[in-house]
Amino acid sequence: MSESGYVWPETYMTRRDLFRVLSYAAGAVAVTGAIGLALRIGGSRSDWFGDGIAAETALLAGGLVGTVIADRRGRVNARRFDATFAAAKAIEDPLSAKALRMELDEIAGDLETRRLSPLGHRAFLWTIFWGAVLAAGAAGALRAMADSSLPTYDTNSAGHGLLVLGSILALALGAVIGVNSLLAATRWPRRYRSVVTTGWREARATGRPRTLASRRGSPADLRLDFPDGSETHVSTWDSTCHVVRPYRDRHDVPVWVGGEGQDMVVLFPRGRFSAKRYAVPAAWMPGARTDP
Repeated sequence: MSESGYVWPETYMTRRDLFRVLSYAAGAVAVTGAIGLALRIGGSRSDWFGDGIAAETALLAGGLVGTVIADRRGRVNARRFDATFAAAKAIEDPLSAKALRMELDEIAGDLETRRLSPLGHRAFLWTIFWGAVLAAGAAGALRAMADSSLPTYDTNSAGHGLLVLGSILALALGAVIGVNSLLAATRWPRRYRSVVTTGWREARATGRPRTLASRRGSPADLRLDFPDGSETHVSTWDSTCHVVRPYRDRHDVPVWVGGEGQDMVVLFPRGRFSAKRYAVPAAWMPGARTDP
């Protein structure tokens, strides 16, 4: 199948997830308006967000409309993703490396190797950012506890509730994503050096979900079939922005493989948000190699 006649399911996956996030955000706006109206009707507060009942009604109505529209668009793209994904799995002839611009040559290989070099620095910058988020969350939590000890401070106010909620979210996100970013910052330079040592080699990747409870966001194991008939199994590792999620259930995808041992990189034809080749960190699974 030619590249022009092939529709990537990942395109609809990205749109589906985007509209889902938008629907959640719009739903939060609607909930905010509903809480404001409930508090005003109950007489426990004179205001929430806005200077009157009209503003809170507008929040509720706008949030509901946004939720419905975003949810509808998300469902449409989910159906399109399921349809194109089923069609991709039903293709009898594997997609050719030439059609997907995955024919390995020295110039393209050197270019992709150079593109791996800044990934460690980029992950380190993300570590700093999420560290700042973590620090802001800690500062917010301390501020909330200090204010709560004041006799004149209203702990039932909207500002206090938002401060507490924001601090909890910042602490959780900063800790989890910050640690993940730090791990990525330390491991990407090792992978880059490993790829420089081994170079790239062509293969075909088949994804297999790692968990019995199938969900598209879970990591995956990949079976890599090389032109010489050898076969290698690798486990993937979810980096900050380089996850195997789009290819978890795909079969016979032309890829490039670089590195060795625990510092491998599998290069897919494209990413979720870009048509450029997409690097996924991987690690060799001992005892799962079959040679002809």
